[in-house]
Amino acid sequence: MNDNRDYIVGYSEKGTYNISPEVIATVAADASCEVEGVAGISAGGKEIVDIRTNKKSALRGVKINYEDNMLFVDVNIAVDINAAIEPTSKKVQEAVINAVEATTGLKVGSVNIRVSGLNIDK
Repeated sequence: MNDNRDYIVGYSEKGTYNISPEVIATVAADASCEVEGVAGISAGGKEIVDIRTNKKSALRGVKINYEDNMLFVDVNIAVDINAAIEPTSKKVQEAVINAVEATTGLKVGSVNIRVSGLNIDK
């Protein structure tokens, strides 16, 4: 593990650990899709993707930044037609923070939600 350019480095009393941003994005996407009212990740255009069925496309809808020992997460979601957008977005923010912090041990500074799709199939 000599090349850490693409990894987020965490530190503990026993040494360091390196986490791929893709791993963090997967955790964030999965947590988002678990929230009631979320139809999936909006991966651009009209495509609504569930992380469990199309991971590669879903990850296009999640962006991870790491600076000053904090993670900053942007998630593009699509909501169901009957979902209230504001409370659903807040639940996604909470779910992503809880999942990412529990999984990685790193602090999340913010989670920005962009509702860029609407599922009318339900």
